[in-house]
Amino acid sequence: MKIEKIRELSGHAGPIYRMCFGRSENHLLTASGDCFVAEWDFNLGVASPFSIKLEHPCIALLYLQEQNTLICGTITGGMHVVNLNLKKEEKLLQVHEDGLFALCYIEEEKWVIAGGGQGFISVWNAETWELVRHFKVAQGKIRHIRKAKDRVIVSSADGTVRILDLPWLNILETIEAHEGGALCTIDHPSKPVMISGGKDGYLRLWHSNDSRLLMEIPAHNFGIYDLVISPDKSLLASASRDKSVKIWGLNDLSPLDKIARPKYEAHTHSVNTLLWNDNPELLISAGDDRKIKCWKIST
Repeated sequence: MKIEKIRELSGHAGPIYRMCFGRSENHLLTASGDCFVAEWDFNLGVASPFSIKLEHPCIALLYLQEQNTLICGTITGGMHVVNLNLKKEEKLLQVHEDGLFALCYIEEEKWVIAGGGQGFISVWNAETWELVRHFKVAQGKIRHIRKAKDRVIVSSADGTVRILDLPWLNILETIEAHEGGALCTIDHPSKPVMISGGKDGYLRLWHSNDSRLLMEIPAHNFGIYDLVISPDKSLLASASRDKSVKIWGLNDLSPLDKIARPKYEAHTHSVNTLLWNDNPELLISAGDDRKIKCWKIST
């Protein structure tokens, strides 16, 4: 395996907590503790003139392509709805306390689901921005929400991964996944397996049909904040508070390499968020050192 850092972007004055693709895969959006959401032109390798200034640090991002709308979640629990066509905020929605950490779009229902700091999730109509539901699903802050077929997977700081059905959002199963907090999950692309990462630094593999624990791997020294799969579905990358990104073979979860100092010009602080770009195929990482790093990985 060959790993090469081909680009580094900087400009934020605070930690970068979340990234997402914007208008295209050539436009990257970053949420930071400096209260700015910045846009980056991937081809040029520079920040775009456009940015969003919020009153509080932004810790969650969701881009709705059909509407060209950006949803920003802040440390105070506010949900900002920004119309990128008009370059203005349309709504500021506030039902959460102690932060809004996770956002997910359910296309079939035209819903945006948000996860807050006291174990509550809120469900919003993405066309009218009316509140559909607001209810508690966990005992700790909601750290990650994603859609998986006809299910919603919710990871919480109480250590659980909860599986909810659609469209009713009933809790079907609660998995006691990680001591100290469950931080993220992702599905294996070709096997009935869900992979979770936790504050305990473990990767755990669960059978998708009955939630049996299949394997556990002591992957990092500290919490695992994000998981992404390569476009060719052969590799998994994990980001951690231990300042590293690890690359795993997806077939058997074998460790292939570790992007960390001194071997690589890697991050100096916690790595919080990852994206894997398709064209060109680049792994993008960002974190508390305020840097965005782009890695070319060849096998």
